[in-house]
Amino acid sequence: MKMQIPVAWYWIKQHRIAFACAAVCLALGLIGLIDLPLATLFAIGASTSPAFASVPPSNFTPGSLTAANTALDGTGTTLLIATAPAVTGGGSVVERVRCMHKGTNVATVVRVFLNNGSTPATAGNNTLIAEKTIPANTLTQTAESIPQDIVINQLLKGHATTPERLYVAIGTAVAAGVQFTAIGGDL
Repeated sequence: MKMQIPVAWYWIKQHRIAFACAAVCLALGLIGLIDLPLATLFAIGASTSPAFASVPPSNFTPGSLTAANTALDGTGTTLLIATAPAVTGGGSVVERVRCMHKGTNVATVVRVFLNNGSTPATAGNNTLIAEKTIPANTLTQTAESIPQDIVINQLLKGHATTPERLYVAIGTAVAAGVQFTAIGGDL
C-alpha cells in the first residue's frame, strides 16, 4: 500500500535538508512506498523552495505522427507537444508523455527531445532526453490499445522570447499514427 506524505513536510528551508529529503523521496519512490512525481516535488534550480505545477498547462499541444525520423539530434520530422510559458521566471513541469496507438501499427521507438526555444532544425538546439519502444498494435473492437507512458519529470524554463519546448519523433513509420499527450502543468 502506498502512503501519502503531508504537503507540509515538503516545505524545506535549508539546502542540506532539501537534498536529504529529495534523496529520501527518491528512495521511497524507487521501492514503491510513495506515488508522487519527483519533479513536481523538487525542481531544484536557482531556488531552494520546491516547485509545484499549480495551474493547468497553457501551452501543451497533443498531436500525432505517422512519419519516421531516424535522426537522433532532434532535427527532421518532429512534433511539438509542450512549450513553457513565454514569461521570464515561469515554467512548466512535464511529468510524462502518454503515447497511444490510433489503430493498427508496427512497433516503433519514441524519442523525446528538449529544445532550448530556438529552431529545432538546428541540431545544437536539441537534446535527446528519453526513448521508449512501443509495441505493435492491432486495432480490435473487443480489446483496448495499451497506452505507453514515458516518465521524464522535466522542468521547462519559461522565457519571454525563447521558452524551452519538448518535441517527439518516431523511428519507424506507422500506418494509423501514434497520439502524443504531455501531462503536467505550469508553475
